[in-house]
Amino acid sequence: MRINHRQFFKHPLWQKVGLCCVLFLFFSTAHAQWWRFGADSDEPVFSDLLFNRVNALRVDRSLTLGKDELNNGRVQVRGRVEIQQGEIGNVEATLDGGQNWIEIPFNEQGLFAFEFQPQDEQVYRFRIRSFSTTGESSNEAVHSFDFKVSAEKGQALALAALHKLIERYAARDHSGFMALVAQDFAGNLSALDSAISNDFRIFDAIRIQATPRRATESEGRWSIQFGYNREMREIRSGKNFNDNSVSSLVLVRENDGFKLRELATPLIFGLSGGADVTTYNEAAAAGHKIILVDENGGVSMDVLGARSDTSGTASASGPRGPENWWPSNLRLDAKNQNRLVDLIFDIPGLNTNAESVINGYGRVLESARTANGPWQVARQINHLHHVFFMNEDWQGPVTFYRVRIKKLSTGELSPPSNVVKVE
Repeated sequence: MRINHRQFFKHPLWQKVGLCCVLFLFFSTAHAQWWRFGADSDEPVFSDLLFNRVNALRVDRSLTLGKDELNNGRVQVRGRVEIQQGEIGNVEATLDGGQNWIEIPFNEQGLFAFEFQPQDEQVYRFRIRSFSTTGESSNEAVHSFDFKVSAEKGQALALAALHKLIERYAARDHSGFMALVAQDFAGNLSALDSAISNDFRIFDAIRIQATPRRATESEGRWSIQFGYNREMREIRSGKNFNDNSVSSLVLVRENDGFKLRELATPLIFGLSGGADVTTYNEAAAAGHKIILVDENGGVSMDVLGARSDTSGTASASGPRGPENWWPSNLRLDAKNQNRLVDLIFDIPGLNTNAESVINGYGRVLESARTANGPWQVARQINHLHHVFFMNEDWQGPVTFYRVRIKKLSTGELSPPSNVVKVE
């Protein structure tokens, strides 16, 4: 059954979940050209799809939000549909697997938005599709998944995932641990796989106590900083090693659960993987004595350094006050087959939920052929709705990237972030 927007508020299904349109919201455009791979030029393609702040563009089978990730109990679905040749005719969405479709108004840029009020733990069979004016349809199966809101909060779900990772690692369960790692792990996934196996050959009697210090969400990613006390016995010598420090990691949703996306130095898992596994440094750990494993499997204790380098060695950048609004922790989020890269960064000194910040600052991506420049502007966006640059045209074989923040009122640019090498 297809219902046009004039019948929108009268249909009982959508009245039940409280659906209403919110048109033409302006949010950052992540031109996801890679979704066009294999699509005809006259076939509509969805290049943005957000459930509140969570990117749902690549959800496979299911998506679960925590109660604290709703906006006043509601989910706002925002997106963009594009077509290379021709014009978009309509956009339709369903929450019951296709029994009832509702037309969603959109503007000339293909931007659309609507919202609904879900019930806790109820599964909604979400689908979205678009037709061109000539009748060509988007691939409906690409954005077809089950959606629900958990009775638990998103933060609780993320912390539970952290403790599950620790539990599987302490149990020396290789397959169980790797099942909790995201397929697009930001470090080298095969290196992590090998490092976990090597850790279990080097150590037994693993005991880790982790105490979360901070858990923050941005664009569907949960960054968790935690203090830890770890004791491990080296199998070869029978010697016990113990360290007490601070580390962090990043979790993302993959289908209906959280998976490990990034690991910081000092490594809490995969110690024998070193720089191939870690993607950033936890500054709060500088000066702490930690367990290290060298490339030959030798175990030692050493003090974490206080300066960063390009090898993945631990570093500390010092505390940031509220006036420090420059970016940090730039890292590669994804690199796909169409020579496009996604980059994400942090801004510890800015509250990116505040409207004055979102509209008062911009982001500038710079690129170069060498780590020392010369640098040129690759893209500039005059708001902070997001802290990522998606689908940048990567002109390999090697490109270096860095990010600056721009204060729009004065045009002032922050110092640059760290440099990321993509090859």
